[in-house]
Formats: sequence, C-alpha cells, structure tokens
Amino acid sequence: MGSGASSFTDEPYTGGEPTCPLNNLGLRVTDIESGTITLGGGLTILLSYNFNESLVSWQASKPGIVNLVLRQGAMQRRYVFDGQTVQGADLQAPSGLPITHIDICFNPELVLMSNVTIQSTAAVRYDRVYHWNMMLQADSNVEIAQGATGAIDFYLNVDFDQISIENAVVFGTITITNTNNFVGQDVRIDDVEEFLVDQVNFPIYLDPGQSVSFDYERSFDPNVTPTGTQVSSAVITRAQTSITIESEAAWNVQNANVTAINECIQIRSSNKGLLHSMCYSSNGNFYQLFYNVTVGPYYECGLAVSSRTETVRLVDNNIAFMAVSATVPIDVNCDAPPEPPGDQCVYKANYWRDTDADEGWNQLPAGRATPFYLTRHSYHRVMTHRKGNAYYKLAKQYVAVLLNGLVGVDMKMIEAPMGIAEDLFQRFTPDQVDRMPKRAPIRQQFTELALMLKQFIATSAQCL
Repeated sequence: MGSGASSFTDEPYTGGEPTCPLNNLGLRVTDIESGTITLGGGLTILLSYNFNESLVSWQASKPGIVNLVLRQGAMQRRYVFDGQTVQGADLQAPSGLPITHIDICFNPELVLMSNVTIQSTAAVRYDRVYHWNMMLQADSNVEIAQGATGAIDFYLNVDFDQISIENAVVFGTITITNTNNFVGQDVRIDDVEEFLVDQVNFPIYLDPGQSVSFDYERSFDPNVTPTGTQVSSAVITRAQTSITIESEAAWNVQNANVTAINECIQIRSSNKGLLHSMCYSSNGNFYQLFYNVTVGPYYECGLAVSSRTETVRLVDNNIAFMAVSATVPIDVNCDAPPEPPGDQCVYKANYWRDTDADEGWNQLPAGRATPFYLTRHSYHRVMTHRKGNAYYKLAKQYVAVLLNGLVGVDMKMIEAPMGIAEDLFQRFTPDQVDRMPKRAPIRQQFTELALMLKQFIATSAQCL
C-alpha cells in the first residue's frame, strides 16, 4: 500500500466506465505518462510513474480524491482515500507489472468545499496589576474639654507589595470565505471550534463569494506558556459531506497589549482629602505620614459621646481599590479645663543638641557619650555632625524623638517609624549611605523617615 492510502482491495476488472463510489465522479486514464490531469472545479492531479510504469505517485491540488484504481490485466487494485489526503507514493497494480490504466475517483462536494478558506489572527492582552499594602494607626481615644477642640493623631504607611499578571487572553478573528463562483454553490458552517465572544446559532450558510467573521478569546497562563500557535478550525458541510478546515496563527506574550492597573495611585483621606500621589518605581515605593485631624467642639459630657472615623483610600483613575479605616472615641470632660502640655510637650532637635540639662540624656546608658549604633560617634555627636547626608539627618531627628519619649512624651503613634529607623541604623553606616545614589531606595527611606520624625515633632505641642 502506498503512502497516504487508508486501505486497498484487489478486485476483478469488469470493463466499462470507471467504477467510482455513489455520488462521486471519475476519469479513466489510459495514456500512462507522467503529467498533470485536470478533473474540474479547480482540482488537478499530477501522476508520476517509475520502474517501468509499475509504480505511480500522485499529488492533488486540493482535497477531493477518494479512489485511485490501478488495472493490470484481468485484475485491478482500488486504493481508498478519505477525501482529505492530497498525495500518495509508490502505488502499484495487483501483479506488480506495468499499469495499463488508472481510474481517478473524486467527490465533487469535497472539491467545492475545498474552495472555502479560513484565516485567523492571534494576539495577546493582559492586565499588569500593582498590589500595595496600607496600614493606619490612631489614638485609642481622645479627651477634650467641653466646648473645646482637640486633635486625633494618625500614622499612615503605604508600601508596594507585588505585581501580578491577570486576565491574560489570546484573542483574534476567524474569517471564513466561500470562494466558489458558481451560483447556488452554497456551503454550511456547522461549527467553529473556538471560544467565541458572541453567541452564534449554527449552521450558517455562505453563498458564493460570501465571508463571515467570528471574534474569539481564551484565557491562558503567560508564566507557563509565553508563546504558542492558535489553531482555529471549522466544520464545513455540503449535502451529506463534511470536512474540517484549519488555520494557524502564532502569538507571543512579548508583543502583548498590556493594561497597567494601580500603577499610579492617589492616597486620599476622608478628613484631609488628597494626602499624596505616587507611581510605582524600581527605586523605591513607600510613603509614610504622621498627621492629625481636628475634632470638636462638643458640649455633651461623658465618655465616648462621639467618635471620628478616618478612612484612607488608594485610588487609581478615580476608582478606589483599597481602603483602611480607624474610628476613635471622643470623651468630653466637663469637670476641668484641658491640661496644659506640661511634661507632655515636645522639644525640637536643636534643643536637645544645645541644652545643658541632663534630663533625657541621663537616661541613656552613657548619657551624651552613649555610642550611636555602627558609627564612631556618640548620640550627642550625631546631632551636631555637619555632614548633611541622609544618615545624619535621620539620626538627628531619631535622637530628638527618643529623648522626648524618655521624658514622658507619648510615643505610641511614632513607634513604627522609630522601629524602622532603628533597623536601618543596625544595618548601615554613614559612609555606606553616603555612597548610595540619590535615588537608591534605602537612601530615600532614610530621607523619608527623617521628614516623618521631624513632622511628628512639628505637629506636637511645643515646649516653651
């Protein structure tokens, strides 16, 4: 059996016309010479003989061939094909002697349907989603005097978490065209094997020259399959004959249409409005803020007579995608006026640098001379150091806040940034920070923390 044949049978030669299956057409070839034969409907077949005309190979221009019958003497061999096969090699008659004639059988419906073409496109799109973390801390409660105003302190931290790829799809268009030019030679599309965007009621009939298009899309994991080939197929029918036609289109994630989501954000407060705007950057992605919200006056006395809720939202394109809230009860004291700052007032950094008083300083292990982390300086020396790099800017404010805490200032709202600053001092020296590029994330963190601690002091009640 030659290549491309599904089966063959040997049978007696009965003479007469070509013996082809029902509803198929046939042509008898008695001139055993290599060459191209036209069968109709655009179907041609190239026959090539060898070995003293005892073997024949064939190549068809399109689907439609169902039988090739090779005669030698009183016997003939019938090769059966599926109508889709378009070539075969080294076919021979039963005796293996030179072939005396060939009957070519073809299905005219398959020939007509082979004039139906399918084309497809394929592209990729996905969302690149930027994820953020947000933390909001607040006073557990606040007490104010009747008829007076007060302030609730808040600490906000926003930092970048990760990037995820979501909603990844391969999408495109499938176009099927009936290129037949014969009136009435319509074809039927029974199915399109694809993830169609719109619901389609099959079958669909195509007149000669008519086209129809379908949009499709299907999901995939770009981390597992970064490239691929989209194979689109359709089932085409005429009369009782059906074929499947296919089209291929390559796609690559590197050429994807990408939509960035939450890459640039606004940080909005329900009480203060816009706090900050920022975009993702490989050089650092965090924002910290210490702020307060004014409340009052209230005239009803008692515990938790009112409350204030602060909600901070992360917003992209006017759509909030993350929110945190804190609600603080407000106690109104009608028995006594509010207490003055007293021991709770805050001294600025320059006070601690220049004062001769030992209060605060004497609570450090070695007073002013206590060594400051990985530096060669004391706590007092880092406050007077003239080299204004980011390390010393943070160190100055850190020592000032620490000393204020040692003399009684409430540190609860600033504990988190103080803890971050301490971690940085335990890991880096002034020279290491000084050698960092200005946009380096660690250096930026030193600068941001220095501003936050300075802001804590500036927004607190100042000692006279």
